[in-house]
Amino acid sequence: MKKLICLALSLLLLLCACTPRDSGADTTGPGESSAATQTTPDETDPPPETTEATLPPDPLDDLRANLPLMDGSTSMIPLEAGIRAALFDKSIEDATLDVSHSSTWGSFWNLLHGDVDLIFSVPLSQEQWDSAAAQGVSLETVPIAMEGFVFVVNAENPVDVLTQDQLRGIYSGEITNWSQVGGLDEEIIPYQRNNDSGSQNYMVEFMGDTPLMDAPTEMRPASMEGLMDVVAINDNARSAIGYSVYAYAADMYGNGNEIKFIQVDGVAPSKATMAAREYPLLGQNFAIFNANEPENGYVRQLVDWMVSYDGQLAIAQAGYVTLEDIGFDYEEMTLSKYQGTGTGPAVEGDPYEYSLYTLAPNGAVPSEYLRHTTQPLADGMQTCRFTGLANEALLEELHAFIDEQIETWAWAEALEVKELVQRLNEPFEYDLYSTALYGSLLQSVVEGMPLGISVTCTNGYLSAAVSVAYDHISTGTCYIRTETATWDLLTGERLNAEDLFCQDVDIDQVLNELILVTSQKSNNPLESWSTPHPTKRDYAGLTVTGWHLTHKGIYFDLANPYFAYGTYISLDELPEGTLVCRQARDFTDCVTGDNLQCTRQIRYLLDEKYYEYSDDGLVSCGYLPEDVYPHAKAINQTVRDYINTYYNEEHIRGYFDDLGYDGSQVALYWMDFHLSNWGGRYAVFDGPSVEHHVETEDRWVRYPYDFCLIFDLETGERLQWQDLLLPGWEENSTLEETLTDKVVTELSPKDMAFRSIAIPYDSTLLIHFMHDDVAYTLIVPFDYLDL
Repeated sequence: MKKLICLALSLLLLLCACTPRDSGADTTGPGESSAATQTTPDETDPPPETTEATLPPDPLDDLRANLPLMDGSTSMIPLEAGIRAALFDKSIEDATLDVSHSSTWGSFWNLLHGDVDLIFSVPLSQEQWDSAAAQGVSLETVPIAMEGFVFVVNAENPVDVLTQDQLRGIYSGEITNWSQVGGLDEEIIPYQRNNDSGSQNYMVEFMGDTPLMDAPTEMRPASMEGLMDVVAINDNARSAIGYSVYAYAADMYGNGNEIKFIQVDGVAPSKATMAAREYPLLGQNFAIFNANEPENGYVRQLVDWMVSYDGQLAIAQAGYVTLEDIGFDYEEMTLSKYQGTGTGPAVEGDPYEYSLYTLAPNGAVPSEYLRHTTQPLADGMQTCRFTGLANEALLEELHAFIDEQIETWAWAEALEVKELVQRLNEPFEYDLYSTALYGSLLQSVVEGMPLGISVTCTNGYLSAAVSVAYDHISTGTCYIRTETATWDLLTGERLNAEDLFCQDVDIDQVLNELILVTSQKSNNPLESWSTPHPTKRDYAGLTVTGWHLTHKGIYFDLANPYFAYGTYISLDELPEGTLVCRQARDFTDCVTGDNLQCTRQIRYLLDEKYYEYSDDGLVSCGYLPEDVYPHAKAINQTVRDYINTYYNEEHIRGYFDDLGYDGSQVALYWMDFHLSNWGGRYAVFDGPSVEHHVETEDRWVRYPYDFCLIFDLETGERLQWQDLLLPGWEENSTLEETLTDKVVTELSPKDMAFRSIAIPYDSTLLIHFMHDDVAYTLIVPFDYLDL
């Protein structure tokens, strides 16, 4: 950083002695620098006195107060963040909180309709120019940064170099086999982008007069990330080729070690070769705005600043190549990615048969948390004090960690958290305090601050997380900042991230895969309701900072580069043999007091399921991956047939018509049915029931086909609820009325209508029934579940 500051100062001095060079803008250049026309004072004259009262006003103050509304492609979020960081003297991480981009075409339409003042974009396509003309809008484009158009292949592809003519031959259909360009005897699979993407604009321009062959929909991934994936990790990836912009492929894509850049005409793309103008396929990123903007208006002032030295330095610091070489050291600003390898013990035994041990306070309420009290700390603050651990030194260390985080929350006031939360929730009402942190005990330990303290323990691994969090109206709980710590109760040792993963596990690889799937779910309408993680740019890999790990999950701060809000992602879906806490360890000797006990639990194995709608679109259901389980295809078809037979609108309304009720009055809504995998042994499909309220009788009439299907994953056989239980369950189970907890002895569950089955976090199996419109629950000890 010192090197960078010295370089910037020397360049500024050099510029003060020289006439500014042309910015390269194709329409409006930057204003002349006043430093170029200043008269040097006589060396004998005394220096003028400068006081706060006589300091000239900063010419950028007016621009800062009237900053134009900006939008752009998602690949240019860091560019706007860099501009804001320089203008407002913020870190790029903090400035990113103020940036929200739609897409190449989305931002273009926002500009045409006057919703924004300026957009950042790759060159506009002819279709976009025609659309603007049809809207009667005249646009002006000013280049503000260089960009490289790059071609990527799989890392295992032996071809390293292609000429421009060979690339055009591949994408015109003239060259169809890699052996024609010095590679393997394999068919070339040339992927393209959708027509409204920025990289497709580059491709059309690159092809020139050479016809670009048409590509079917399946050969046009909808996102830049999708195109990179088919080259990096999909089947037949070694035969694939695709293209992108360098800023995305090099700095934002998370599986960069799986791809490589083609050297075009013998030159590899890099920021250095682009800055030196050596790489042949150079393009530009543009600031685009309405040509009717006033000459001295704020939009043109901002653009003029962006092509000035200060603006170009800000753009370089954001990771983009400047219009002209300003001597910037790009290597110093390269985004650092986390890389780590597990050092913890391996998990032994069959992963489908182990149990978890967790702490449960009072031995009654299902929980994973130690008993706690709230106590004064200092200056009106409060803190949490926990009890129940035999290792008093470790308990003191836990309390010291929590106290330290509480005492450093003074930064939160400086961030003006209330105003920040209000702005992030606009135009909705927001609630700063009514938040339910994922698996945490929420304590307002600093007056006016929503501070959450979460202490969890599994198999003797204890983690603490202290978070400033808030409720977002559409996303739920969001995390402004979190600090975490994890200990091994059996040894008392504090662990780092590498210790939480089994020996030789590639940590960044498994976490990147998990996070990438999570970020993709936010764009899946069938899954976004349960995993609301809206993104501000494509996920490009875990950075060195900005995230915090426990044995349960990973927290992203609000200032993270990927997710629009501070986010928590559970580690439950990591593969077997990944986390050390998945080894069942009895840690009862580490626990003291009658209020705590160790409880056995079964872990739900959460497969990467795929979702599908029913034939009439009324139901969606998660299905088993058919390449994982030998009977998955048959099981899925049985469930699919059941849904389409009994959960279609005609059948449901017809049932109530046959009872003499008006079936058209039955309230039907989109329903989601869930798949859970119990320890790799059972697949349970369940969902909500359908009921109709008969006002004349003031009663609810239930649709009898309550959806809960159970299958043996080893045999594919459909099971009844009794098949999951071991002998002796009847004598050791309790039947209760669900609403009153009243124990029932005169009824047998075998005579009731089965509804659903579940395993909560208290080592019991709950089986739900209906009988004469009354709901009952059979409580079966965990030991009688046949696993």
